[in-house]
Order: sequence, then C-alpha cells, then structure tokens
Amino acid sequence: MITSAFDGFGLASVVVDALVRVDVVFLGAVVAVVELVVAVLGFGVVAIKIP
Repeated sequence: MITSAFDGFGLASVVVDALVRVDVVFLGAVVAVVELVVAVLGFGVVAIKIP
C-alpha cells in the first residue's frame, strides 16, 4: 500500500512537471508573439514618423 501510494505520488509529480514545462513553453510562445507585435507596431510607428 505504501509502495502504490508512493508510485501514485511519483506519477502525480511527473504530470505536474510536464504541465509546468508545457505552461512555460506556452508562456514563452505568448511572450514571443507579443514582442513580435510590439516590434512590428514600433517599426510601423517609426516608419510613419520618418517621412
């Protein structure tokens, strides 16, 4: 019983670790997209101001 409980805890920790990694990757992608949008908008503003 103790072993099965420990195995269950190990499985839970693996699942949590996987979710955290996926979340970090997803947040990284969101941040990259936001930075890209900001860069494009900033470049557009600069391009408009140059003339």
